[in-house]
Amino acid sequence: MKKKLLFIIISVVLLITVVFNVYAGEAADKLLIEYKDDLLTLMIKDTLLKEVLDEIGHKTGVKVTSHDLSEQKITVEFHALPLDEGIRKVIGPHNNSIFFYEEKKGEDGSPLLSKLTEVRIFPKEEGMSDSPESVKEAPPVPDNTSVAEETTEKPPFSELYRNILESKEPEVREEAVEKLAEMEGPEVLGALLLALEDEDGDVRASAAEALGTRKSKEAFEPLIKALSDKDPWVRESAADALGSLGDPRAINYLKMLLEDEDEDVRESVATSVKLLEAME
Repeated sequence: MKKKLLFIIISVVLLITVVFNVYAGEAADKLLIEYKDDLLTLMIKDTLLKEVLDEIGHKTGVKVTSHDLSEQKITVEFHALPLDEGIRKVIGPHNNSIFFYEEKKGEDGSPLLSKLTEVRIFPKEEGMSDSPESVKEAPPVPDNTSVAEETTEKPPFSELYRNILESKEPEVREEAVEKLAEMEGPEVLGALLLALEDEDGDVRASAAEALGTRKSKEAFEPLIKALSDKDPWVRESAADALGSLGDPRAINYLKMLLEDEDEDVRESVATSVKLLEAME
């Protein structure tokens, strides 16, 4: 009797172990997240985006806030990417995002661009998709409407956002940024922040200018980062925008560019520093 009972117990334990290993293996196949030396490695297969973001936040210490991501699932794989770049790959082109960075100072008290501390993710404007069919056609023009009036009608946000994401023409992306600057809404801010990282300097500069006119607090850190851009027009636009934001925290960052190699950058920096110092 004792031998039979022992056999049953061992069989049950073995069965539980096998089932656990199977489920653990499946979970490992779907979700592998490693964070080491400030680099992110992911192997994700058909997993809920929110679940992935929550796990990234847990492993990295970054506060990740997501809004209404519904049941989005992702499959993505990359190895040893900088944290912010990796998270952008995870978020993908179907959502907007805002990144926040912690302010730090060096041993000599000079400001340093520092690590990522928070990410906010929210979906695109309702009705947007990656297909051209999602762009609504403009309504018919009444007979008494002139051609000039017809051409001044503003395109929808979805069309402008798609231009920023997909157009291969820098002029088209820059024009989209300029038109977005005239719109309101959190999705517009996300699009402008995305444009601030465009590969074309003119697009980045236009985005910096637009962020300055909006005077949004969320633009502070991205604009600080733009002060180190390789394109002098971007640095100049970022300096002007920071002056418009009216946040005195930018003063020390701006002063680092008082001896910039570009004269226009130096002038913009000096003007913004003077403006911000007067607000203290």
